[in-house]
Amino acid sequence: MPPVLPNKPQHPRGKLASIEHGCSLLDQALDFIRPRLLPGQTELQIKKQINNWLKKAGAMGFAFPTIVAFGSHTANIHHRPSHRKLTKNQIIMIDLGIKINGWCSDETRMFILGRPKTVWIKTYNQVLAAQKKAIQALKQTTVPAKQIDSIPRKYFPIPHSVGHGLGKIIHVRPKINPNSQDMIKPGDIFTLEPGRYFPGRFGIRIEDTLLKTKTGYRLLTKFPK
Repeated sequence: MPPVLPNKPQHPRGKLASIEHGCSLLDQALDFIRPRLLPGQTELQIKKQINNWLKKAGAMGFAFPTIVAFGSHTANIHHRPSHRKLTKNQIIMIDLGIKINGWCSDETRMFILGRPKTVWIKTYNQVLAAQKKAIQALKQTTVPAKQIDSIPRKYFPIPHSVGHGLGKIIHVRPKINPNSQDMIKPGDIFTLEPGRYFPGRFGIRIEDTLLKTKTGYRLLTKFPK
């Protein structure tokens, strides 16, 4: 069953509570849209359904334009949803983020309608394993951001930063890229989003929002991967 909307959404206060609440709404929005990913729906129609649900659920703004991509469009890192229709046996990318009290949240998940191609599953498992390796490296109290960025790149090329801090805008410190001089430290809230892309064919990106703790991390986005 899709999540039930509250009559009057209640918003927490503070950075962590606001982002955590935002992440929970992203998870619920993905749960809402999953059974609605049906043949004939366009990228724009799916985007509209997601955005409408999030607004009704209490989103106080969007961190960035919601990305919905079908098929070869998933290889476009910053794809703008179009009138492309969803077909059977198709791959789907949804990247979404909202603001609660001005604080941003961010999450990306992949879906497959119908029968998956072997290469999709193989690539998905590669990206997921790379993300897990990067997350596992967060067990130190503080860790160089570029070290975290380097881990997924050992498995495949990535044409963008592996992650970024979240704040009142979608990209803040710590910067998680090859040239970063930042440290990831307890209290930091950031994303990890490795992706692999094959232009004209398909792309896979998996993104979570995390909180760095003294002994490791806590996932704030929890939709199944």
